Amino acid sequence: MKKTLVALVLGSTLLAGCGPRTYETELRDILQKEYSMTPEESEVGVVGGLRPKYGTHEEKAGKDKWQPNYESVTIDQRIKQHKQMAEDLDMILSFKNKENTQLVEEFQIREQLEQDEKAILFNLNKLNLVSLYQQFGKLMGLNEEEAQKVDEAMLIYPLAPLEEQLKFEAKYVTEARKTNQLTVVDDLLLGYKYNVEIPNPAYPEVDKTHQTVWQTKQVLLRIVSYDVDSPIDHKTDYMEVFRGNEKQPAMKIFHSASSNALDVAVIDYDREGERGYGIPDEVINVSNFTRAIELFDNGRNHLEKLFQERKKQSRVRPQEKEMNITIVRVGELKDEPCEQNLIDGFSVPFEYMQKDGKNYTVAYKVKSLKDDDKEFSWTARRYRIPNSMSEDVVGRVVAYYKIKPEYRSHIENVIVDGQRMTISRTGLVDVAGPDSLFLEKEPYRITYDFGQSRYSIEDKDNKLPKYESRCEHAKPMFHELDTLEKEK
Repeated sequence: MKKTLVALVLGSTLLAGCGPRTYETELRDILQKEYSMTPEESEVGVVGGLRPKYGTHEEKAGKDKWQPNYESVTIDQRIKQHKQMAEDLDMILSFKNKENTQLVEEFQIREQLEQDEKAILFNLNKLNLVSLYQQFGKLMGLNEEEAQKVDEAMLIYPLAPLEEQLKFEAKYVTEARKTNQLTVVDDLLLGYKYNVEIPNPAYPEVDKTHQTVWQTKQVLLRIVSYDVDSPIDHKTDYMEVFRGNEKQPAMKIFHSASSNALDVAVIDYDREGERGYGIPDEVINVSNFTRAIELFDNGRNHLEKLFQERKKQSRVRPQEKEMNITIVRVGELKDEPCEQNLIDGFSVPFEYMQKDGKNYTVAYKVKSLKDDDKEFSWTARRYRIPNSMSEDVVGRVVAYYKIKPEYRSHIENVIVDGQRMTISRTGLVDVAGPDSLFLEKEPYRITYDFGQSRYSIEDKDNKLPKYESRCEHAKPMFHELDTLEKEK
């Protein structure tokens, strides 16, 4: 209880400002200024003034009785209020504002506010679903008997299964399914390519002009159209669209009460396995489709939206920067502040591999252990200009790999010949083969040069192939691999 009160006080402090005038504030001012009421008296007057606005008056046995009038606040008004509360909490919980963060940490209420946020978003999803169903009913022209009525208990009770009770279906489809009169007219399985605009990974380090680039995507789509008439007239009355091999349709298309062609679409953007899968996200009017191939030819903009990636919002606490002072030898990299991207990670912003990925030479480093034992520190692929074994690619890219555990220790000798390695280990038979035989699948660290700097991207959480850390270094005169290769 104490934390809740603190949260309310903190929220009021953070969100204080010139808010919009409301029915309550106007009524309070009138009672105080025109009727000379004290603040306490005006509060009582406000409650009385709100009764007819939000309540229904009844008289039983000569006594006045007031019942809540839930219809006085519309679904859209509730959605607006919940969205505002969610935005306010997001602002408070975000790490973008240092003052907010300090206050939240000072009162130790982050966990409580996050729970409040979950409850608000949960209710917002319910309200959005009800609003969407009401929109569906209007577009379909459903009468009172066909449309599912939403009562207040369904909204108040947290576990009310609204997604099961609010059926985004047409009565003619439901009845045809019950009587086995849903006959397939078309069943198309289509694979097609389309272009999508994405952020340019080379911007602005390499490409200073284009913030976005176009990427080609290839997807699998299934469109099934049905005839519900008896006798069958082979005309489409209902259509379902599936992403690949998903079990539930991502899109359902009906005809409204005033149309003979398909004109109302219900869309679910969540993929199979994601939260919200099977629950509609949007209801729209579409062109009058009569065949599955017409949807594919003329409704491509609706189909491509089914495959769009949606960014997931997450709050990442910024890493506190510490000042590190390090003494290094000439030619070594010195540590600099590193960037973190836990969502998308970093990559080398230019192409350095040829198509077969074989334009590299191999280097390695072995370290001595106790009792004259030796083990690999790392093995590296240094990428060269194709058909050259000595000239680096532009940007001099080096990918560092860990040796597989079974080949990592008890090293007596290592021979490198191009991209083949021979490893001799104490008491074991020599093993020879391509370097990929000995290396882990992905490099744990990649360095590359750009301008006057050398960058290194690295996997810090051992969840390859994403590199969530990128450091910028002053470019040294020499590279560690240069010394190793000279020694050979």
